[in-house]
Amino acid sequence: MLFLLSLAACVAESNPPSPDSASESTACAVTVAPVVEVTEMPTVLRVTWETETETTGQVRFAGQGQATRLTASTFGTTHEVLLVGLRPQSEVAFTLLVDGEVACGGEGTATTGSLNVRLPDVEPRISSPEAADAGLTAVSIIAGGAAAATLLDEEGVVVWAAAIEGAGRPVYRVLPSLDGESILYNETANSLEQPGVLYRVSLDGEVRESFMLPGGHTDFVEFAPHEYAMLGWEIREIEGRRLMGDTIVEFDESGNTRVVWSTFDSIEPDLTRQYDKGWYRDDPEVEDWTHVNGLSYDPEAGAYYVSITLDDSVARVDRASGEMTWRMGATVGDFLVEGGEPLFARPHSVQAVGDELVVFNRHTPREGIPDCGNAVRVKYDVEAGEVSRQWDYSPDECLPVEWLGSAQKLAGGGTLVCFSSAGQIDEVAPTGELAQSLVLPAGGQFGFAARLQNVGGGFPERP
Repeated sequence: MLFLLSLAACVAESNPPSPDSASESTACAVTVAPVVEVTEMPTVLRVTWETETETTGQVRFAGQGQATRLTASTFGTTHEVLLVGLRPQSEVAFTLLVDGEVACGGEGTATTGSLNVRLPDVEPRISSPEAADAGLTAVSIIAGGAAAATLLDEEGVVVWAAAIEGAGRPVYRVLPSLDGESILYNETANSLEQPGVLYRVSLDGEVRESFMLPGGHTDFVEFAPHEYAMLGWEIREIEGRRLMGDTIVEFDESGNTRVVWSTFDSIEPDLTRQYDKGWYRDDPEVEDWTHVNGLSYDPEAGAYYVSITLDDSVARVDRASGEMTWRMGATVGDFLVEGGEPLFARPHSVQAVGDELVVFNRHTPREGIPDCGNAVRVKYDVEAGEVSRQWDYSPDECLPVEWLGSAQKLAGGGTLVCFSSAGQIDEVAPTGELAQSLVLPAGGQFGFAARLQNVGGGFPERP
């Protein structure tokens, strides 16, 4: 539907520009007539306009009580941008910039609609908002038997949401697409025969696609535009025992698949050990051997990183060859841990940042500490075979985490830590102080969390 606008009049030469104006001139070089439309995602507005000659265009905008954002640039004579990150039923002020200058007729207001997904309110507990990194947070919210992929603004308000209708399975990971045009999220399988589902929903909510991978579970990445990798399962019988390991499977939107790696090809099961049974729903006698839960990808290195929960380790897998190039843990792997103290305990996410890893542990890997969620950053040297703890974080109040959990180093040097099943997301500033805490009501749970920082496409920046 089209929205009526309250548009500012053309700025006359005798009138000074507004304080927010990008132009130092008092004259308008270009006059525009923008049209604003509420999209299928009611909190996302589409702004279109035309110019007589080819120009660059952007829109600077802010919802009521929200930070100012700036859309990506367009170029041509016909322009279209999406205003993403706005709250429901919010009045939005916007300014259209043409070749970096405020255009005549390009200032106005519009109002967003209401989201069609019922979700619990997220309570912001902000200690030092000035220390927090700007950007939307992509995370799933699981509450009352329903699940939705969401974007949260800096104060924890849901500004974008897509629910899975009647699926009954949780959404774990939510990510922006590499082209910046969509939100990706997954629905995990419960068996090898059941399909895991990857959903791709455009920012305006008008394009909704889904792609299936048999046995796809828990975590995924988009390693190239429209090409994905997801965790999978593999069951092998060894000496009369049925063991369940994990795989990395690549797939595209045409249904082509490639198994990159299997834990069976790189790690030897310890057959003196009895692994847990009951995790695999189709056969309670299957033993859960590796329980890989976290997957990330480093495009510069061409490598996947996985967290191997049941032996407290993380590993690097070369994408091209499928070789596990190294493995890291206190009692397994290729590194000597400085001080001999464990670094990982039930790890559930791993992020590679240069010569560091950022890992979320469901348990704190230190003796005498209760089983509380914990994030750790370690520095490693492959040639020397050494690794050392650089930093770790647990809240003042112990938060037991029954499943998932994630940690992400942010562009500003802070760390986003999600205690998934406990329903809390903390942002820790580089100084170590708690910059922000977002909390769901009792019974509410998050999936993995990821801060979106200037990812391009339809996602806005903070100028």
